[in-house]
Amino acid sequence: MNKYIKILTITSFIFLFSSCEDYFGDVNVDPNNPGAVPPNTLLAPAQSILSYAYWGDLSRYVGIFTKQVDGVDRQWSAYQDYIIRGNDLDAFWQTNIYSNVLTDLDKMREVVGPASENGLYHGIANILEAYTILMLTDYFGDIPYTEALNRNKDGNIQPKFDSHESVVNAARALLESGKTLLSGPSALNPGAADFIYGGDKAKWEKFANAILARTYLNTSGRNSGDLDKALTAATNSFTSNADNAGVPFEDSKPGPWYQFNEQRTAVNLGSFYKGLLESTNDPRIDKLGAELRVEHPVLTKTVAMPFITYTEMLFIMAEVQLKKGNKAEAYTHYTNAIESTFDRFGVEGFTEFQSNASVFPGADNLSLENIITQKYIGLFLDPTVFSDWRRTGFPALTPNSGSQIPRRLPYPQTETDYNVNCPRPSEVTIFSRVWWDAN
Repeated sequence: MNKYIKILTITSFIFLFSSCEDYFGDVNVDPNNPGAVPPNTLLAPAQSILSYAYWGDLSRYVGIFTKQVDGVDRQWSAYQDYIIRGNDLDAFWQTNIYSNVLTDLDKMREVVGPASENGLYHGIANILEAYTILMLTDYFGDIPYTEALNRNKDGNIQPKFDSHESVVNAARALLESGKTLLSGPSALNPGAADFIYGGDKAKWEKFANAILARTYLNTSGRNSGDLDKALTAATNSFTSNADNAGVPFEDSKPGPWYQFNEQRTAVNLGSFYKGLLESTNDPRIDKLGAELRVEHPVLTKTVAMPFITYTEMLFIMAEVQLKKGNKAEAYTHYTNAIESTFDRFGVEGFTEFQSNASVFPGADNLSLENIITQKYIGLFLDPTVFSDWRRTGFPALTPNSGSQIPRRLPYPQTETDYNVNCPRPSEVTIFSRVWWDAN
């Protein structure tokens, strides 16, 4: 896989930096010379690139699928009609995720020394790897994993694709082991090189539990017992917006949405999304309903757009409690979840908004549609709303074009061209369901 990565990275970098956002410059280091690489110089870029991938093209592609955004110009008007090709994902998949994030995390474990002596670094690496592979498998389906990266010792440049289910299980094992490692001996602490939590073990454990809550909720359609696991994990995760896991950017190296809006005007706020805000006179409309331009009140240069949030945890608890028949508890979590978005985005008027019966129908009348629709609004531009729509069918969406809405992303062209194990486009399309998509 390493040879495979090197071959494909050249063309992927050309694509990324000639036609997409220019952020990273020389922030990364040579992962093939681990003896000269301190672990903190691997952790920082891995986190930044992961954030850039999640809040860059992934946010925009699936944002079109969920109608949080509309593509209106150049290739984005084609994406609006679901004309998305494998080569549109080459840089996201190969340059960002495999060649940088996952490779750097592997090398970081190697250079930091045994987990028995540096549990914090190993725990962080496991949690970030789990998040990364879940991101890939939930949006693509089966992915190369066990034979990819440095785990591939036999020089195989065509790694097998592991099943979506097996990758989910591997990620959960990484999260559990990561939590255990965090509490072990640690001679080194990344400190400021940990852009997310500054080496705070307790917050990393909460982050791991938050990821577990998300993944157990996603698979609850396959296994109803996962609902209780999602509730337990969410309960043990974030307790306020201060726990949200995100990477802040800099004025000189702005975040992905700011940079995109600065360079082009090809994507607008989704008319469907804005219509939901307008239909209930939602006070958040001045922030969340603003056009996606460089002066956007939320998408600033330095904002740390989060991988996962306190808001999401509250909505997960609301959904699970509703499905368990605990309406009062569900309604409390639902109300707190909406309030957390007012706090996060600095919007006033929550108390007055509670008089809106279409949003706050009372505990006895609370529905799954209420919960998922408000989650869709509150998780502004967050790709995870695509998973919620696939799981529940809410909010009720109609296709931009044709008769179907995509349910996954296409495999990158580099994979279909160079890896015989990659599912063929004739077999798996953007309308094919991933393993846990049982709705």
